[in-house]
Amino acid sequence: MPPKPESIGAQELMEEVLKPPVWLVEGLLPTSSTNLLCSPPKFGKSILCLQLCQSVAMGQPFLARATVQAGAIYLCLEDTKYRLQHRLWALADESVDDFRLVPQAATLAEGLIGQLEGLLLDYPGTKLFVVDTLQVARGNSGDYSYANDYADLRQFKSFADRHDVCVLIVHHLRKAESASDQFMDISGTTAISGAVDGMMVMQKEKRSSSDCRLSVTGRDVEYAELVLRRDGMRWEFVEQLTEAEAYEASVPDAVKAIVSWLANGVCRWSGTASELIEAVGIDGVSPAVLGKQLAQHNEWLRQQGVSFGRRRTGSSRSIELSLLA
Repeated sequence: MPPKPESIGAQELMEEVLKPPVWLVEGLLPTSSTNLLCSPPKFGKSILCLQLCQSVAMGQPFLARATVQAGAIYLCLEDTKYRLQHRLWALADESVDDFRLVPQAATLAEGLIGQLEGLLLDYPGTKLFVVDTLQVARGNSGDYSYANDYADLRQFKSFADRHDVCVLIVHHLRKAESASDQFMDISGTTAISGAVDGMMVMQKEKRSSSDCRLSVTGRDVEYAELVLRRDGMRWEFVEQLTEAEAYEASVPDAVKAIVSWLANGVCRWSGTASELIEAVGIDGVSPAVLGKQLAQHNEWLRQQGVSFGRRRTGSSRSIELSLLA
């Protein structure tokens, strides 16, 4: 029989003086936490991670937020020393050796957590560990069930809690997009997001855009939407959006154009998605994508005073739009 678990009385806990977590990055990344940073591939996550580690190691602001100077270890498992060197040259004129880069490491099954603990023994001032990416750290087991997702992330969580450090894990988003919750786009089962303390998601309106939105949420982190702009090898903070502004920014330009078109005297319209694209003068959106966007943002349309519906006529489906009275 296993030993009895420890317990603490509620009153005793209320009166106990506990050491609070340290905000390595104010309002974003505390110690004793495990966090995800997610986006589609080739979005600039690794550059953001490099910038984060450099900022913490130097005690410099990160995305216009204060940092606490501490050692940082970046497991850059998809990069070469040559590429990292050139990125560092472009990022800063100088750095410190308290910022350590690890291009190769074991997988979780091979003892990655033990390696992290060994690095912590060698560099005890380290408070930030970045793992880029989760997929490489997990290896090629192929078992991505709920139980396995949770067990893998809990290894990082236990390490962070045991040593009072912050772990940031780079991961990807799935191709299909959620209409209402960007955090549901995180690849894998819901165990991945459930096992961590905080999540950050990078998204763009268009892949070619230099701007992106960084959505942040967590157990100890207030929900926030940050607008970032890529300038060479740096991400710069532009502004923080209110919840209403963030919601408005997520609505595609094509949907907004349709609302303006209706409001400018059309009032009521019925036809196919192709006909709607031609009538409004929308570029760069296919009929299928437009139909999806209208359905995804039906609630926003209603808030703007627009009724949206679909009706099947023979072999085709028509879109019906009208201004609400």
